[in-house]
Amino acid sequence: MKPAVQRMLDLVYPPRCPFCGQVLGPLTECPDCAAQLHRLVLRPPHLPETEFHIDNLGRAAALYRYKGLARGGVLRFKKGGHPDAARWFGAQMATLFGCDFAAAYGTMQAERLPLAPADLIVPAPSSHRRTWQPARLLAIRLSRATGVPWQDVLKKMPGREPQEGLNGKDRLRNARGAVCVVRQQPVAGRRILLVDDVITTGGTANECARVLLRAGAQSVDLVCIAASFPGRDDM
Repeated sequence: MKPAVQRMLDLVYPPRCPFCGQVLGPLTECPDCAAQLHRLVLRPPHLPETEFHIDNLGRAAALYRYKGLARGGVLRFKKGGHPDAARWFGAQMATLFGCDFAAAYGTMQAERLPLAPADLIVPAPSSHRRTWQPARLLAIRLSRATGVPWQDVLKKMPGREPQEGLNGKDRLRNARGAVCVVRQQPVAGRRILLVDDVITTGGTANECARVLLRAGAQSVDLVCIAASFPGRDDM
């Protein structure tokens, strides 16, 4: 988006903190929230296979632990929070790749994940019942920050039970066969960066990676806002 257009939008829809909703004004981050979030930043940001079912993924990363203020911010965003939240979260995700663009929006995430360069950003598919699609918004913003193109190539199969409310074992079972690739041509031979808002067991992300690899993807990595560590973080 052109800077002049963005400035006009900022006047109509002033940037807000995605966690508390406070208008940021000239600030890039809310000082009160930044202090709390500092304790929730994942260091290092990579997600281990010993904690998540992500064997089909090359590497996976998250900005925060899914608890406290970070959990509240993600839920606010998932339920259709302020549209500027996608820009803020997308910029924070870009810091994982050392993207200078993100400096304009604050850089609470100091560490960088040595992910392989991506050819295509793909959002995780949302439920058919959702009109607000957070993963797609994140993919758009991350694409603008990194210069890597994005495309919607995944969709959820109809008739599946929502993942919300299921325990870990049921989440993994429910995720199997729940996703399909709707367009293979953009995927073949590409290094895919899968984008989602939160990872719980890794079942959905792993299934997305499985079908992308079957469609011809060279590799699939994952980046998300937050990760819930089973048995340690609040659900």
